[in-house]
Amino acid sequence: MNYSIFNFQNSSQIFFVYLLSGLPFFLITGPFLSDLIIVSSALCLVPIFFKKEKVLSNSFLKKIFYISLLFWLLLIISSLISNYSFYSLKSSFFYIRFIFFTLFVVYVLSKSADKLTKYLFEVIFFSFLILFIYGLYEFIGKYNYFFDIENFENPRLSSLFFDEKVLGSYCVRILPIFLAIYLFRDHKGYKTNPLKLLIFFPAVIMIFFSAERTSFGLLIIFIVLIFFLLSSYRKIINILMLSLIILFTIFLTFETGAKKRLIDETIRQIGVNSGKINYFSIQHESHYRSALKMFKKNKFLGVGPKNFRKECNNEVYKVEYQRKNISEEEKKLDVYESACTTHPHNTYIQLLAETGIIGFSFVLLVFLSTFLYLFKVFLLRCLKKTHSPDYVTLFMISVFLNLWPIAPSGNFFNNWISIFYFLPFGFILDFFIKNKSKK
Repeated sequence: MNYSIFNFQNSSQIFFVYLLSGLPFFLITGPFLSDLIIVSSALCLVPIFFKKEKVLSNSFLKKIFYISLLFWLLLIISSLISNYSFYSLKSSFFYIRFIFFTLFVVYVLSKSADKLTKYLFEVIFFSFLILFIYGLYEFIGKYNYFFDIENFENPRLSSLFFDEKVLGSYCVRILPIFLAIYLFRDHKGYKTNPLKLLIFFPAVIMIFFSAERTSFGLLIIFIVLIFFLLSSYRKIINILMLSLIILFTIFLTFETGAKKRLIDETIRQIGVNSGKINYFSIQHESHYRSALKMFKKNKFLGVGPKNFRKECNNEVYKVEYQRKNISEEEKKLDVYESACTTHPHNTYIQLLAETGIIGFSFVLLVFLSTFLYLFKVFLLRCLKKTHSPDYVTLFMISVFLNLWPIAPSGNFFNNWISIFYFLPFGFILDFFIKNKSKK
């Protein structure tokens, strides 16, 4: 009898595949269950390391692993020399679980790509479907959302995320992975129902009515990239582009709460009508100024992961701002608010503040490598030369969107957002490992 841990006659193999497959749904429930999967994956990898499996002994994968370990050690050093060592270490020390999680995805793909991608595809599809159905209830049943432009205080659809306004972020980050998995299965010759791709349109609708401006901006970038970079399914992509143009025109024609927040409020905030252009809101700019003060004082290793929230009230880094639209009485009293918050709301500025130029350089290098890869794909497509499969391009686009620099973003060390960062890398590494082994 074969006692291999990934023998499908063995219940442990089914458990590992199901463990990863449930991740997209558990991301909806919050950080606890999704992070439990990450920790479990990391723990499952330990005995696999001792088995010295061939895929984990690959020289290319080892190089990536050592570079990742170097980044992890840098985070730990930054925490140790910070003013809040223990608090920061709780984030940096356990960050290694995401590195192990990525290796675990690579390993599962090497043993059971068909099963894993099949279940992942189905779970993402039904996650979108459940979110959309509950979103319809919220949209129609909970309040008259479509025409409620007066109730601007809460014009945002959230579906099963409830008070957490991350529906748009979830959809725009999981959508490239969903399409990439479909193309992966198509490339490998695995059967998948193409009609399930129609869930793309409900996902786009949810992104729009979530009224998350960063998510909507990333959606536009995503659509432009797939139009110029994907080679297969060109007729479908052209129809898709036309459909989206019509859909966006309809959305932007009606005076919805979402349209007011996405378009009208953005125009007001950046100061188009006032003649003074502000690329970010006054709140975000104040966060950035405070973070850059930290960087200037701690250029190489920063103030420590997750320590922005601890240091921003320090008089050395403190920044205050005066809110717009306040009363004349408040203006006379010089009422100011502190820029202190949990994180600076920009990935790269946060990395500069909390990990210094060294930590910042690691992530910037990943983004630039992704950009150069996509640019190479574009050039090869223009020259009508062969390039890597479209599913790899889509996974690269996923990384590109997650690390897009010119937009407000979540906390880089947040468990929930980190899963989106690392999941595509498992598929990307799997491709490069197999591609290099053929040469």
